[in-house]
Amino acid sequence: MSEADDVFAEQVERWRATSWRDLRKDLDDAVAYEVLGSDGVGYQFEVLVHWDDPRERTDLRVLFTGDDGRGWRMAGMRHAGFVKAPDDSFVGEDDA
Repeated sequence: MSEADDVFAEQVERWRATSWRDLRKDLDDAVAYEVLGSDGVGYQFEVLVHWDDPRERTDLRVLFTGDDGRGWRMAGMRHAGFVKAPDDSFVGEDDA
């Protein structure tokens, strides 16, 4: 795994560990930030939180994007996402 892969995985896991209640605080507001890797490279991230189904307003869909440390270039972009229920379980994922 590269440094960029490690930093991306750590940040995704950070957001996955965030409670539904805390994620809801960022509802419909993009969260953008930078993390300095151990290699001295700055990695940029953006997180979007919105209702998975706006009519039900229960589950939150979290979309996560990060760059490869060389700027916002399409070739270096990484994406992840998940859906979290109010009980902090993940929707559509197996526990195995």
